Amino acid sequence: MTACLLATFEWIVWHPPSSSTKQNSRRSLHAPEGREDNARMTCRHEILDVVASLTAGRTPKTFTMLEVLGGLRARGTTCTDTTIRTYLASTMCVNAPSNRRTQYPDLKRIGLGLYELL
Repeated sequence: MTACLLATFEWIVWHPPSSSTKQNSRRSLHAPEGREDNARMTCRHEILDVVASLTAGRTPKTFTMLEVLGGLRARGTTCTDTTIRTYLASTMCVNAPSNRRTQYPDLKRIGLGLYELL
């Protein structure tokens, strides 16, 4: 048993986890416009980019959560659906309950699954 534990410990020491952590794997590696190539685009920036393209020709700048999910999937995002939904419904929404540490005034919820870009 001791030899097995020692072997496991030695393997962990000599084979550290790769540099891509769980947090980094959820972010896209695409650089947003106007930023350096080595800058990472966060899920929030990816969502804002998709929302801007969705609402480009619309007079009331409204969109649905499903449109954003589909747009991000089409672009090959690394953000999970759960993260995208959380950002839309809570983190980026001005009229969401303030139960998050960080909240951005990007969107306003105007109906069930319907949002407006501010």
